[in-house]
Amino acid sequence: MGGKDYYAILGVSRDASQDELKKAYRKKAIRWHPDKNPDNLEEANEKFKDISEAYEVLSDSQKRAAYDQYGSDGPQMQAGGGPGGFGGQHIDPNDLFRAFFGGADMEDIFGGRVRGGMGGPMGGGVHYTSFGPGGMAFQFGGPGMGGFGGPGFGRRPQQPAVVPIDVSLEEIYQGTNRRETVNGHTAEIRIPKGCHDGKKLSFGSTSSSNDVSYVVVREKPHDVFVRSGDADLVTYAVLTFMEWLVTGRSGYRIRGLDNKEITVRAPTLWDGQIRIEGKGMPVEAVPGQYGDLYVRSTPMSPETWEQMKQLFRMVGGLFLVLLVEEAMPG
Repeated sequence: MGGKDYYAILGVSRDASQDELKKAYRKKAIRWHPDKNPDNLEEANEKFKDISEAYEVLSDSQKRAAYDQYGSDGPQMQAGGGPGGFGGQHIDPNDLFRAFFGGADMEDIFGGRVRGGMGGPMGGGVHYTSFGPGGMAFQFGGPGMGGFGGPGFGRRPQQPAVVPIDVSLEEIYQGTNRRETVNGHTAEIRIPKGCHDGKKLSFGSTSSSNDVSYVVVREKPHDVFVRSGDADLVTYAVLTFMEWLVTGRSGYRIRGLDNKEITVRAPTLWDGQIRIEGKGMPVEAVPGQYGDLYVRSTPMSPETWEQMKQLFRMVGGLFLVLLVEEAMPG
């Protein structure tokens, strides 16, 4: 097998995956792009051309198979030869480079602000489609001559992926940073204070591609609190008969989402609700503002109270009868 060693040119093994090929091309193409090597232009041009040619062939499964068997000088790699008619005509290195980086500005690419991927623009007046490495469809054309930034060149962009993440009520109350890995992509996400279930957050991938574009907050159910409206919280005090009598006077304690204890006097109304101002959730749109906490009781029914009173009278529990009557409405 003669000719160029495409694997050596990209610096990858012969069993390199498509992802490894992309990473290698990205690194080498940026390193040897002629615009980045004005003082060494002749060598840069030659290396840049070889890098592009190597990636074009190895990223296409059919061309790669033919190359592995015959080499770059084999009959299957020459013009008009072999199944599929690969031919000896390669995509222009600059076109491939622009397609790979999505038509981004050179300043962004060389500055590391472009993650890399496929698809991007190039200007022109007439649309037509050509197939490049790996069967990717490159569209040439579109309004105007955009050069590196004009519309119409590149693989058609995929719809942004939206992935849910489970977030606790405590995390939403405090606001926190979460480092998430989804489908191999890792990024740090800020969970805003007071955000709601279904909140859509940007996911900036740190990998060489960006298939995952957004995450959606999925609020986990809480053992104690339930959200109500924009920023209020509701909790339910499920009281036994004796707890109702005792806490009606002394109060009982619950731990808030800020991990501080709140003393709550048991409601004495049968519809059972106490409002504690400023102990709800943060208001996302108004920093420093909080909703309210509502404590609702679920005591025994009035019929049960009457039965208990009769029982106490029968056993001479007059003291308890007085306590019950004081706690009862009316």
